Amino acid sequence: MSKVYIVTSFKGGVGKTTLSANLSMSLARMGHSVVAVDCDLESRCLDIVLGLENRTLFNVCDVIKGSCSLGNALVTDDRCENLHFLSAPAFYPERHDIGAASDKFDKESIERFVKSLTDRFEYVIFDLPARPDNLYKNLTLYADCAFVVSLHTAASIRAAEKTAIALNELTDYGKDN
Repeated sequence: MSKVYIVTSFKGGVGKTTLSANLSMSLARMGHSVVAVDCDLESRCLDIVLGLENRTLFNVCDVIKGSCSLGNALVTDDRCENLHFLSAPAFYPERHDIGAASDKFDKESIERFVKSLTDRFEYVIFDLPARPDNLYKNLTLYADCAFVVSLHTAASIRAAEKTAIALNELTDYGKDN
């Protein structure tokens, strides 16, 4: 049975991407098949932290909207064959166009996307943005575990608290609908 983990906080710069990369690589080096998915459509950088920059041709949005297959979008880490990566787009102009984004990231599309990942990998790690967009909201419904990241500052802790409350509300809402 696959495990889906989300790494999140409503505060940027707290180490979400670093945790996503280290968790992904650690599980892969332990022999598990892992996919790390960069879902930060505004400030992607999981590719850089993993050392896989400039290796992607397709991205998470291409897979979700069906313009390419998951197999064509995945990058395998040459240093660890169990680690795979799916990039966020380099530029996502529709991020601010709520209507267009919500069409692509509806519940059904996200469910198909997550199933395609869990059918293939033991662990799916989603590196989420600091702001909950439709992709974020729909992915939370499939998480087996959420890592809420915080620094030791008051602002970071407050953001982590808000994140935890929002995750609880999102998952409760998803169960009802």
